[in-house]
Amino acid sequence: MVGGFPTFRASAPLTQMVGLSPFGLLINLAGTWMGKGFNLVSVPLSPQSRGSNPRAPTFAPKISATREVLVITPLGSPVPNRGFVEDDIFLFGLTYLQVVNDVSTLEARHFETGLWLNIPDTSPPTVARQAVIPHGDSLLARGTVTESDGSPQIPAVSTRPIDISTQQPINDVQFLAPFKALTLPPEIPPGSIDDPNEVLRKVIQSQTISRTTTIDVSASQDDIVNLPFIRNNANVVSLKATFWIESVLLDNGMEFSQLQYSQIVMLRFDGLDWPHISVATLLSQ
Repeated sequence: MVGGFPTFRASAPLTQMVGLSPFGLLINLAGTWMGKGFNLVSVPLSPQSRGSNPRAPTFAPKISATREVLVITPLGSPVPNRGFVEDDIFLFGLTYLQVVNDVSTLEARHFETGLWLNIPDTSPPTVARQAVIPHGDSLLARGTVTESDGSPQIPAVSTRPIDISTQQPINDVQFLAPFKALTLPPEIPPGSIDDPNEVLRKVIQSQTISRTTTIDVSASQDDIVNLPFIRNNANVVSLKATFWIESVLLDNGMEFSQLQYSQIVMLRFDGLDWPHISVATLLSQ
């Protein structure tokens, strides 16, 4: 026995040895997920690219319809955390690999590896997400996981930058003109530039969803490590993400699993915090 759990060969599936309960509701993430989404990000423009025009925009918003593959696999053994002021705990979790490409050009949009961890004996149940991104960022996000009947209530999110000194969104029409110049991809519904979560709501508006597992995690600046170049040019200062795992009922009485998520990463430059928002709807394969 190891920490109260049976010993096993490294090649044996852990879920067969200890069951699903040590993974908590996170076990609903396990599997291969594929689907489409939408990505919006504002990037800083260097002085060279702005030229000599003092009124030139200091940023450029970019949008794309995306397609995604997300593979999530349970870890092969419990992870012991040794206690000193507290008793030892054993973590159960899942590894993941996320690959996101532009629908039209197939250009890479995002690549991420990491872990989801179930934290034992917490009420409400708490989880952690560890992520590594090739831009030179890594983070630890923590939060809760809950389960409820019916469809999720997906809130609106704003793409407007926030003034760091006042913590108020920028509403100046002339400053925000580059957003108005954007043209949505044909498969993305109107209104998604102002509120990307409209992409998610559009998918589920005609679906019958019997049950939803909701995972909410967030990371502050203290939880994020960035390369010096990132810190100097477009520092990543926070992350907030919600994942909805939905059981969707078909007219014939069968059902399938659907994963939706909305993620906001704040990039800090030019005295503002700029929302980088990614949303997607993925189906279990």
